[in-house]
Amino acid sequence: LKPASPSRVREFTARRSDGTDIPVELSISVIESEVSTSYVAVIRDITLRKMAEREQQRVQEYLERSVRDRTLELSEANSLLMQEIQDRKTIERALASEKELLATTLRSIGDGVITTDIDGRIVLMNKVAETLTGWTQNAARGKDLTEAYQIVRAPQLTSHSAVPPNLLEKDVVLRSRRGQEVSISQSVSPIMDRSNQIMGAVLVFRDITLQKKQEEEHIRSEK
Repeated sequence: LKPASPSRVREFTARRSDGTDIPVELSISVIESEVSTSYVAVIRDITLRKMAEREQQRVQEYLERSVRDRTLELSEANSLLMQEIQDRKTIERALASEKELLATTLRSIGDGVITTDIDGRIVLMNKVAETLTGWTQNAARGKDLTEAYQIVRAPQLTSHSAVPPNLLEKDVVLRSRRGQEVSISQSVSPIMDRSNQIMGAVLVFRDITLQKKQEEEHIRSEK
């Protein structure tokens, strides 16, 4: 006998006697002798293997689909994030430009300007306000307005407004941090947000000491 030749394996669908089809694997080997040639055929039911392969294929397709979907989601999220970052940078640049414009405007104003939050705490002061009050913006920021802006003489008023009565008077006397007193003319207005809610106040005042002296001299000369 000669050794059997390598098997030839084929897969196909076989039909049972009851008419149902099943997947099978057929392997055929050839055995040759001096007088004859024989064929050995082995048929194996591979239903379970095919089911496992189909399940593996289904899982593989599911994973690939999940990866594609997740990659798309991450790509979209990354695009949204990049757009949000770009929008935020644009807003920050606009705010920085607006802040610089505001600071430039306040520096150019000849009157003292102090802004407060809704609780009456100082948020911003310009240079004129620093000079008249004796407080720097850094030192005054966050303090109650009445601590840095001390009115020492003003007509007595009875008011039910949330604004202190001495801020409702136009002409008053301000005492600076160094103890110096100066006559000032003042006005205060609320700061409103876009929904017309009060978010703070802005106080504008100027030194009228010279004007007061001239008025007093005029009164004396009239007398």
